[in-house]
Amino acid sequence: MRRLLIIVMAAGLMGPLAAETITYQGQLQDDDGPYTGTPGMEFRLFDSLEGGNQVGGEIVLSAVPVTDGLFQVDLDFGSVYDAGPVYLEVTVAGSTLEPRQTITAAPIAVHALTAGGDELWTEDGSDIHYSDGNVGIGTESPGVPLEVEGSGQFGGDANEATGTNSFVTGGSSNFPNRAVRTNSFVGGGRDNFSDGPRSAIVGGNDNATPGLSTSNAFIGGGDRNTASSANSFVGGGALNTADGRRSAIAGGHGNSSSGWDSFIAGGSSNKADGDVSFAGGRQAHAEHDGTFVWADNQWSNFVSTGEDQFLIRADGGVGVGTNDPDGAQLHVDGIARVSHLEFHSLSPASGTDLCVDSSSRVVVCGSSKRLKHDIETLDAPLSLVNALRPVRYNWNSSGESDIGLIAEEVAEVIPEIVHFDEDGQVDTLQYSRVAAILVGAIQEQGQEFSGLLEDSEKRLAESEKRLEQLEAENAELSGLAERNAELEDRLAALEALLLEDRQVAERSQ
Repeated sequence: MRRLLIIVMAAGLMGPLAAETITYQGQLQDDDGPYTGTPGMEFRLFDSLEGGNQVGGEIVLSAVPVTDGLFQVDLDFGSVYDAGPVYLEVTVAGSTLEPRQTITAAPIAVHALTAGGDELWTEDGSDIHYSDGNVGIGTESPGVPLEVEGSGQFGGDANEATGTNSFVTGGSSNFPNRAVRTNSFVGGGRDNFSDGPRSAIVGGNDNATPGLSTSNAFIGGGDRNTASSANSFVGGGALNTADGRRSAIAGGHGNSSSGWDSFIAGGSSNKADGDVSFAGGRQAHAEHDGTFVWADNQWSNFVSTGEDQFLIRADGGVGVGTNDPDGAQLHVDGIARVSHLEFHSLSPASGTDLCVDSSSRVVVCGSSKRLKHDIETLDAPLSLVNALRPVRYNWNSSGESDIGLIAEEVAEVIPEIVHFDEDGQVDTLQYSRVAAILVGAIQEQGQEFSGLLEDSEKRLAESEKRLEQLEAENAELSGLAERNAELEDRLAALEALLLEDRQVAERSQ
């Protein structure tokens, strides 16, 4: 038998004053754990914790039943308690257990129960109750039913409560709890170490508030957590470290908060290294001051890149006003006000237009042939343009003057470029798509002009040919005129000769 681990005592009156019997309970453990068997036991009283003189006789029991380490025996040493505290030495199977156990409370109870008058101590099975006044430990004038002054050390026999007004419970022989600073506290668990003034560990395993700098630190439990800075906090979980002033980790696994006033909500492998930063989820790293970083369940770091950022990694989408992102990275069920909207994938100098597709999504207006089918030339675009009515108007919201088209009127002519809301009401139109109609109208006008020009050129060619014909005819007529003038001259000459011949003839008659 290696050692007596736990001693619990209760007292009772088994007969008259001369026969004072106490009920003694204990636990035995050997190298394999709690012991079971019927060993022989010897019990002796001494007047000091070590050495000293034996008080009264000895009690030898040849076979004491022990089950799972627990045993109980009734011991009657006679009237040996009036002279002061005595110390019980137990020998099991020839091995003397150390240290001796102080016998105080039980004999006092025996004396009180056997004295005349009112019975202040009463026995209820293995329990003893004090029914009048207060009980003080470390104080002569208790002000409450039970008042303990100084440090309290309970639980495992290797526990330490060495700090002023410190308190320890729980622990075990091989894994003791320790509270070694003023007002430090360990409430349970095992192998916990409260080394900061006014620091506390409620329970769990292998948790620590190490060093003088960890004043007012707190660990709620869990496994291998550390709160290593003033006013730091770890609520639970495992392998968490809060080493920034007033930093806090609610729980989770493998988290660390080193920034002042930083906070980790839980999750795994998160860091809040920036002051006044927040991290949560898995592998969210808030490495800059004033940052908020939330990461989803992916096994990769999601790291802040600058101060005062609000970052979210959510592969399943982010919903605002809805719990169903419906495949979108961000789904806002309501009005979203944006002062400046920039598309990272678009070049600011490209002038790329945005369109609303059939699913009411704002997308880059695609123009590639590979994105389209059933391609047909737009018929009579000029007539469509002529059917539109440009107007001047004032906006209801701002009162500002503007020019444009009326979407309802456009819907009657070109519904394809008008957007309708969920109720089927006309909402807006895509002015960029009007350009395609204008191009068609210009082309149609160009075709008409080309026809007119071709007809004019044909008529001009015909006129030029006719002119050539007229010029030829005119030249011919000019020749004829000259021939005619010549003939007229010859005729005149002939007529003159004939006249002369007539006159000669007349004279010759």
